[in-house]
Amino acid sequence: MFRKTLAVSLLLLSLIGCSNIDCPLDNQVLMTLNFVESSTQKKHSITDTLSVYGLKNGSQHLLFNKGIKISAMQLPLNQASDKDTLLLTFANTSETETDTLIIDHARQAHFESLDCPAATFHTIRSLMWKPRSSSSSLLSIDSVIVTHPNVQYEDVENLKVYLHTPVQ
Repeated sequence: MFRKTLAVSLLLLSLIGCSNIDCPLDNQVLMTLNFVESSTQKKHSITDTLSVYGLKNGSQHLLFNKGIKISAMQLPLNQASDKDTLLLTFANTSETETDTLIIDHARQAHFESLDCPAATFHTIRSLMWKPRSSSSSLLSIDSVIVTHPNVQYEDVENLKVYLHTPVQ
């Protein structure tokens, strides 16, 4: 009888002693970009191949590889710096061109609990873009606006990238 009572008591204590950990299932913090045709103001599915590189300490790091027929993408922001330089490289079978997007953001450490991994949230403060100087038959950035400056866990549009489609 004593062993049965002890076993039940230990079981109850172990259940009571457990904490309920509510860590986010998807704890990646990604910035969402949506592409829009600048002349029609409608969502644009990119027909050229798009790759995105991040510049860090003078070297390029691949962030997104060869997207075709995409109208949106998600990219990470740098957790160690308040400025990201993104190279958006558009390519087709005969040419390749690159536009530059520079994002200035504030970083905030975010903790759910001691049992959950830490994350870094970002607030976009400003951005600049440098369209290419040459004319080509490829898409190019016309303008970019911040639609939601807080980059956190939720999947919302952060940047709207207006693309210029050359006349062919």
